[in-house]
Amino acid sequence: MENNKDTLLGQLYNEYCYFLLHIANEILHDQKLAEDAVHAAFLNLAKFDFDIFEIKCKKTKSYLVTVVRNAAIDLYNDQKKLYFLGDQITEAADPSLLPLEKIVSEDSLRILEGTIDAMNPRYAAVLKLRYLYDYPVDKIAKILSITEENVYVRLHRARKILAAQLNKGGEINESKREAQRQNF
Repeated sequence: MENNKDTLLGQLYNEYCYFLLHIANEILHDQKLAEDAVHAAFLNLAKFDFDIFEIKCKKTKSYLVTVVRNAAIDLYNDQKKLYFLGDQITEAADPSLLPLEKIVSEDSLRILEGTIDAMNPRYAAVLKLRYLYDYPVDKIAKILSITEENVYVRLHRARKILAAQLNKGGEINESKREAQRQNF
């Protein structure tokens, strides 16, 4: 059984390698990172059981694009975190920010990231691509293989969900603050 899986992975790689590299490169804008993303995607496929009955079909191609896209976005996020950590180090040396302001802004960012990560992946992906990675709508549509109109709809819904979740969190935080005030 394992040998059949290896053969299938080899056939999938041979058939879709260049296409998947293109998809990953569209997200990462770096050929070496794109190669890493495709490699990581195939390693993930090797780890888990998957059902693919036909090599050359739209469903298989779509599945592989999703796996590679997720691997590329994960790599991009890892790279972004490294840059972000570098920015935090320079911000910490910035005398214009008071320590309390720095803590509040970092907490707000963590809450925002956590809320987005907890959302339905279809909405989280659109929000991240648009606002975190600053992709235009037409590029997002190509990356996600949806229409531009669908991107606008998902962005609208995602912003509403995000606002509702943040408001819900704000109400919880506000009630905690009120309880703390009463205890003093």
